[in-house]
Formats: sequence, structure tokens, C-alpha cells
Amino acid sequence: VRLGDLGLFSVGISSKGAETAEAWTTSLITGVHLNVRNTKTWSNAELRKSARLTELTVYTAGGALEEDTTPEPEPGGEDDGEGGSPL
Repeated sequence: VRLGDLGLFSVGISSKGAETAEAWTTSLITGVHLNVRNTKTWSNAELRKSARLTELTVYTAGGALEEDTTPEPEPGGEDDGEGGSPL
């Protein structure tokens, strides 16, 4: 996701391996991290100092999702002709 001049953001996931795709479950996930590629004058160190990661989905103890009351973001997010994923 490109956020204007702030940078390009993507999520990275680390997991243990499985013998087959069918054998893989979310219990094998060992870590989640945010990848950032700056696009202008920001340094990654400055961005890490100023940013925080927050999960927006609300869960209940039984694992079922509660209704998400987070407002929908405004349309936008042009890719300025870059054409596709930065990954």
C-alpha cells in the first residue's frame, strides 16, 4: 500500500513449514512484521520512531468476530502509474 510520500507498506509473515498446503494452518505462524520502503526524504529510522502498528479487527474470547465499527476509509490510494505491487 502506498501512503502518499510517506512510503510503501506491506505485511510480512514468518511461519514454520508444512509438508503440504493442506497441512498448513495459522498455528504455524511465528511472527508478523510491517515492511516499509520510503519514497521521499523519510529515513526508515525516522518512520519507525514516529509510527505504530495497531490491529483494527475486534475479536471475542470464543474466536468469533464482533461487528467491526471502524469507519471505511475514503477512496483514493492512486499508484501514480507505478503499476502493481512493490514486492
